Amino acid sequence: MKLYKLETAEDLLIGKPGTIERERYDSELEQLYIGEAIKKARQLKNMTQEELGVKVGVQRAQISRIEKGRNITLSNMVRLFKAMDLNIKIEIP
Repeated sequence: MKLYKLETAEDLLIGKPGTIERERYDSELEQLYIGEAIKKARQLKNMTQEELGVKVGVQRAQISRIEKGRNITLSNMVRLFKAMDLNIKIEIP
């Protein structure tokens, strides 16, 4: 059995950086991380998805989708963190 570094495995299985497949993969992975961060922030504030949805003006199902890394936009992120009284810092490389 041959072992590979994660980066090498990603290159072989998903595609090299710069390809459409790899860009899609990296984007989806980033969205999952953002969704998980939103979920943890909500839990630290002892809020349910329903409560956060009411504060933001969306259904609980929308909060669930965002926490799963779907439908994440900068606008949604700002609204969610503002509703939880959190400051966010966005760095653009």
